[in-house]
Amino acid sequence: MANLNLEIISPKGILFQGECHMTTVPSVEGEMGVMFGHESVVAALKAGVITIYDDKQAIVKTIEIHGGFAEVQNNKKLLVLVD
Repeated sequence: MANLNLEIISPKGILFQGECHMTTVPSVEGEMGVMFGHESVVAALKAGVITIYDDKQAIVKTIEIHGGFAEVQNNKKLLVLVD
């Protein structure tokens, strides 16, 4: 299966840029998991943790955020802008 292209940006700079198997983000509607092929969507984020997983479901990195926005682009890229 193809990997998701992930970019997480804060006002201080790029927090993560690369590929992953899956990412979960704390949307205001609830926890949202995103993988390659996810439908296009824009979601507001609340305070919580972004978790990045590899193809073996192991956690690669976690990032604590205070809010922001996430956008799935072209079913293959997740752009996350955080506070």
